[in-house]
Amino acid sequence: IICAPINVVIQGAAAAGVRANATPAAATMGGILQITLQNAQGDTIGPQSQQMANAGYLHFDNAAVMWAAPDAAYTFNVRGAGTGSVKLIVERRDGNGNIIQQSVFPAVQVTAASQGSLTINNGVPTSLRYDASGTGNQQTIMPAISSAAAPSVSSVVHGASFVAGPIAPGEIITVFGAGFSSVSGIQSAGAPPLPTKLGTTTVTVGGTLAPLFAVANVNGQQQINLQVPYEVGGRATADIIVTNNGMSSTASTVPVVSAQPGIFTTDGTTGIIVHGLTNQLVTASSPAVPGEVVVIYATGVGPVNPTPATGSPALSNPLSVMPTFPTVSIGGQNANVLWAGLTPGFAGLYQINVVVPSSMRSGSFDVGITVNGQASKLVKLAFAGTLQVVAGDGRAGFGGDGGSATAAELLSMAVAVKRDGSLYIADTWNNRVRQVDR
Repeated sequence: IICAPINVVIQGAAAAGVRANATPAAATMGGILQITLQNAQGDTIGPQSQQMANAGYLHFDNAAVMWAAPDAAYTFNVRGAGTGSVKLIVERRDGNGNIIQQSVFPAVQVTAASQGSLTINNGVPTSLRYDASGTGNQQTIMPAISSAAAPSVSSVVHGASFVAGPIAPGEIITVFGAGFSSVSGIQSAGAPPLPTKLGTTTVTVGGTLAPLFAVANVNGQQQINLQVPYEVGGRATADIIVTNNGMSSTASTVPVVSAQPGIFTTDGTTGIIVHGLTNQLVTASSPAVPGEVVVIYATGVGPVNPTPATGSPALSNPLSVMPTFPTVSIGGQNANVLWAGLTPGFAGLYQINVVVPSSMRSGSFDVGITVNGQASKLVKLAFAGTLQVVAGDGRAGFGGDGGSATAAELLSMAVAVKRDGSLYIADTWNNRVRQVDR
């Protein structure tokens, strides 16, 4: 029964291009090593790839030996045929060929008299018995590094809203998991065009290498920020695979849609929305006002024309504009969208220029984007409503009946508004209810 394959890699002074096809089982590898593989049943596996089609293959061009072995004990026999230093790396792979376990042994010296055997049980190396001099005095060598896990993906979320769901071409997404990087800290890309590799880490989405913004390994938490390649457009699903140091994660399959909008935030709640005139962030201390143009920053908003190359910055000439603008709601009211498209100089970053509805009052209100029925997570935006004096001149007193309401003197305690818009003032200390009609 053929189970999970095991890859035995020999790193040594193998001559490039040396082939072992159609040679005896004890094959010479670059004049340095002779090797055979033998399972627990005593079957010797020769280095002829053609004969190994059903179980795996032995291939020496890259100094590698691969054998799809049963989950049982077997030995890897090394016999010297020259001199040199040899390191053994044993990798256990899953059914998809992804490395799920790795054990590395210290380098050993090989001579013409050297002999050794590696015992593996259920894909786990138990020991390397090695006799460097050939005198029969074998030493037991244990792995220097054992069970180095392959990357694993725990979740794929929107890069702005951190909500799990479908992905869209060009969208910025975040992948969480483990084994993404052995380097502590954050590895960041510079200005676009973005690289497809940071350190030893790459990610493919639908088989295409994805541009990477950053790979983070901080306090045991690991994540990758990347752009979904535009090449996945038109597909129903895409497989996301993370590779680090040659070891790959199991594929995470996610749905693909044309748009999956999300608004960036400063804290998970407050939207990254700026004043159109100053480009300063809208905050509680610097709120938006009715009639003002504000700029909303988002990702995954949908197709643009022209479409930049994957990982490349959007141009300022020509601008990458959305053929159909999204719907934007502010405080439950539809806002007038003036422009929507990619922000020049950035990859995957959209900006939407909208006019704040004139009826907005002071407070913090929800902002959302909808494209093709896909709605973003709501974010908050601070507003300052317009204050207008409609009655009273600021002096306490009694007077002004029949004249301008703003010239009247009042000692009021409360106001009320009828459905027809008429304003009534309870001018309590003057024993009057006064109506403002102009």
